[in-house]
Amino acid sequence: MTKVFPNSWTMDHTHRCNSLRYPLIIFLLCGITLSKSKKIIMVSHVLGLVFHAVCFSILVQISCCFYRFRSSFAAFTVITNVLTLVIWWALCIKRQKYAKVCQCLKRFGLNKCNKAVIFARLALIVLLTMIFFPSTTSTIMLNYSTNNDKRCNECWFKITSIFGKNMFNFFLQISRYFINWGFTFTIASFYSIICLEINGIVCKLIKDLNSQEFYIAQKTKKQYRRVVQIMIDFENSMSFLVFLVFCNCFNEFFRGLTQILYNPQANETIRHETISIIAFAYFIGSGLTFIMTVFTADHLQQNFGLLRNLMLETSDLMSKPSDLSDLLQYDLILLEDKDNLHLTAWDMFIVRKGLIITALASLISYSVILGQLKI
Repeated sequence: MTKVFPNSWTMDHTHRCNSLRYPLIIFLLCGITLSKSKKIIMVSHVLGLVFHAVCFSILVQISCCFYRFRSSFAAFTVITNVLTLVIWWALCIKRQKYAKVCQCLKRFGLNKCNKAVIFARLALIVLLTMIFFPSTTSTIMLNYSTNNDKRCNECWFKITSIFGKNMFNFFLQISRYFINWGFTFTIASFYSIICLEINGIVCKLIKDLNSQEFYIAQKTKKQYRRVVQIMIDFENSMSFLVFLVFCNCFNEFFRGLTQILYNPQANETIRHETISIIAFAYFIGSGLTFIMTVFTADHLQQNFGLLRNLMLETSDLMSKPSDLSDLLQYDLILLEDKDNLHLTAWDMFIVRKGLIITALASLISYSVILGQLKI
């Protein structure tokens, strides 16, 4: 059977990387590739132009919608579209750094973590489900709407054919949902998959250290420094991108929650239910993206902390009495790793718990104010 996307279409260094294959293919469809092939780069440039054309067309339409109706939902959508373009360029600029991280992981034996492969497949299923189900549902329900004021969730120009109108609305919702959430979710899944791959390596090193065999401990000591370097490169390349993903998640969360609590179309049942379905899908999708990113980074950092502690405990076994100065220097390096090596999403559940609760309370309060002011 011929593959639709050959392995070189994703990245030359990860031809066996099933876990990263799906997000890399989606990146390619958005115009970003980690491949060094000139043909693939040319194709990615064309797809990148298409992606930007879709983004700008949606941005113009939503901006016009905001100008006409002064909708808070449209205002947050404009912010989301702008953030999507910023995220795209941030990803494009640092794509070579991601290729370097994937190449380093390949030397460790990338794709040996079954959890990462399973997670990648589940993430793809979630992405397709969360894009197609709300789009299909909203398109079907709009046929039963009696209001023809050409709101933002359907086309503004007249289409005589019912089938043509349904197809236009369907692809309009798909493109909007992918731009507003799907692209961000793909980046978050890419980040989480790499976290799971590194976590698989860390767990293997922990298992080797627990074996308490001298030659394995010496080998683990060298591999530990390589893992530290991978995590440093990974954090340097993804920190700003993850920050933008979190900004987009909170914006989408705010937008969906606002629309659920205050819907200006509540006087029409069908339209109210349609918009509520779309808003609820954005609400769930943004929350899922945030939790997925934070959980995988948190899990990796905890296991890495356990590995570092084991390295401290076994450092005296890996050195001779005459190597006391080297041993002390090595222990200091391990202690510095504890202070210097932190992922962007690390400790969000613990340290930022109060901030998250405060933010959610603020979102609910602001949504109530919107309803009172009829904005």
